[in-house]
Amino acid sequence: MRPEFGSGHLLKAYRTTFSNTDDVCLVVKDVGAESFYRNESFAPLIEELKFDTRAPEILYLNEELSQSELARLYSACDILVHPYRAEGFALPVLEAMACGRPVIVTAGGPTDDFVPNSAGWKIPAKIKYFGSDRVHSDATISRPWWLEPDVDELSKLLRQSFSEVTSHIPQGNASGRIAHSLTWDRSAVIIEDRVRQLRTRFPIRF
Repeated sequence: MRPEFGSGHLLKAYRTTFSNTDDVCLVVKDVGAESFYRNESFAPLIEELKFDTRAPEILYLNEELSQSELARLYSACDILVHPYRAEGFALPVLEAMACGRPVIVTAGGPTDDFVPNSAGWKIPAKIKYFGSDRVHSDATISRPWWLEPDVDELSKLLRQSFSEVTSHIPQGNASGRIAHSLTWDRSAVIIEDRVRQLRTRFPIRF
């Protein structure tokens, strides 16, 4: 289980928010379950919930999907929830937005750059520092940290988004407009502009 993805947070919040009497289903699309990521899968946590007769419904998918199949999966759902602790960019969030879906994401991470309040909800989070200057077996130049999303607030957002599911159209439309404006060409222009700015500065030498 890759802890940086916040999968444990999501399943805990989902289980405490809903029960088998709620008309709700959490669709979990795992990645690399049959590859070298097999020991970092969602499957063990979901297996535990199968023995809980009061647990809400979960649909677990671990097969590889084509781009068109993945787009249909996003479109078949009402909302994407990604309570990550650490992300480089969070491409699945942008993919869901491109399919016109609102999102629930961690506040303070990379999604702050492209997920405004009009496109979904943000989970309050605090910075949590690691116990040493290492990530697994790799040494770091300073104390690493990640974001710790608030599970109770995530639970509230899940309940809110579930109760307001029929009013998601404006958020979905906003998501779609934002996602389709983030093209590779526009990204290249932003990077080129940033490089030009950096060329005017003196490098800092230690």
